[in-house]
Amino acid sequence: MAKKAAYGSAITVQYAQTGSYIPIGNVGDFAGPEVNIETVDVTTHDSPDHFNEFLAGMADGGEVSLDVVFDPSLAAHETLYNAVAARLKHNFRVELPGFVDTSGGGYFQFAGILTRAGAAMPVKDKLSMAMTIKVSGRPVFTKFTA
Repeated sequence: MAKKAAYGSAITVQYAQTGSYIPIGNVGDFAGPEVNIETVDVTTHDSPDHFNEFLAGMADGGEVSLDVVFDPSLAAHETLYNAVAARLKHNFRVELPGFVDTSGGGYFQFAGILTRAGAAMPVKDKLSMAMTIKVSGRPVFTKFTA
């Protein structure tokens, strides 16, 4: 079974004006999307073997969290920071290793609303920003084939 390191993963945002995806840039750690399914309890007095019974309920695409080394001159950083106050939805792609040469890898694609963008300016460290994207709708994973 082939294993891949997470190094080289990227996250991109789609500009509504052009329709093209551009790298967010300077991204450190990031995680998500994480899909969760709610459950509906349908247990009754005559449930078999006295076990609870459940049905699958609504699904939630979760969140994507990312930390960036903030660069005010990058258009993507400016756009995403301002998207919080503007309450705009964007399309995103989380690209996994193998994306460049298509020898494995793939990407998650989803729409999302930036719900948090917090800048940090420590005296003895980098200018950074922690961001959270709330996934809206279903995230889709597409695997690349050679």
